[in-house]
Amino acid sequence: MDASDNTATVSDSGQIKVTMDAVIGQNSTADNNQLIVTGAGSKFTTSGALYVGTAEPIDLEHSRGGVVQSNLGRMGALASSG
Repeated sequence: MDASDNTATVSDSGQIKVTMDAVIGQNSTADNNQLIVTGAGSKFTTSGALYVGTAEPIDLEHSRGGVVQSNLGRMGALASSG
């Protein structure tokens, strides 16, 4: 997600499979983005890395048996300091 105010929700045993790196909020102006994975059987997987956040606030939520899986995960890794 490169824009602002986006929410990607995986629920009700839904699945998202990414075969590359997944980036939530890549641009410095991409704020208020969320990835929500909720409910048993719901799953977000990437065979690459999962990067969450350049601009704040950022949100990665998994609950009620939801699963987020990646080979590498970084929260705020793309954010600039200051």
